Amino acid sequence: MLVTPMVKEILRTASNYYGNPASLAKMIGVAHSTVFFWLNGKTESISGSVWNKKVCPVLIPFMTPEQRRQLGVQCHPTTNEIQSPQLLRETPPVPEVQYIAQDGRKKPQNPRPAPVFTKPYALLPFNALARLDISLLPLSTFICRERIGETYFSLERRRGFFGVRIDNNDSCGFEPRTELLLASCDRPRTGDLVVARFRDDGAVMVGTYRQENEWISVTSLLNPDDVRKWDWEKNLGYMLWCYPVFEAKRSFRSLTEELYEDAFDSEGY
Repeated sequence: MLVTPMVKEILRTASNYYGNPASLAKMIGVAHSTVFFWLNGKTESISGSVWNKKVCPVLIPFMTPEQRRQLGVQCHPTTNEIQSPQLLRETPPVPEVQYIAQDGRKKPQNPRPAPVFTKPYALLPFNALARLDISLLPLSTFICRERIGETYFSLERRRGFFGVRIDNNDSCGFEPRTELLLASCDRPRTGDLVVARFRDDGAVMVGTYRQENEWISVTSLLNPDDVRKWDWEKNLGYMLWCYPVFEAKRSFRSLTEELYEDAFDSEGY
């Protein structure tokens, strides 16, 4: 695979998303100097095995449809959508079940699908995200250090997804006891709700993501007047990371327990 100007453009887009070329190199699984050589033209080609197994799966979310066509990237076999191979998962067919009617004849019916029991996600406190810098520490290592437990979401567990819990002292636009499912392996799209951290002040913001050509903006969910907008080509690395929110849930069990304890104390039982 030749490192053409189009490939360099895709590499720069991915590098901006992950913060810098070194972070992109960690995601790909190569030395940081390798990515720098691709960008500055010192290395003019990428071996086929490295491109297919390491580079292409990471760059797919950052390609335009025309770029994917020119590079020969295939569509998802069932949904016809372009996704990272990490997210491709075929849904097994539901076998046809024959039911026996009272008269003894076989009666085909659509069986009720069996309940799906998802595997738990790692759960982090929301305030721990203010210490997350993927250029210094891999996300997987950070999750192992900061996790406070496990949680469940309706979405089947996938690689690169994790949960965060919002507590009483977190001001981000969500009520306390809310848990968010974040995806570190998916690129946000315009209109998505995201959690992002910025390099200039280290702030973590929950807001709406928008991209128009070279301009990217994140509008705070807590304060709509707080808008971060920048030219990603001129301010490379302005955003440390940005993860889309796939699901949100709120538990009322702990709230009920607190109300019960307050009533218990007031009545003196």
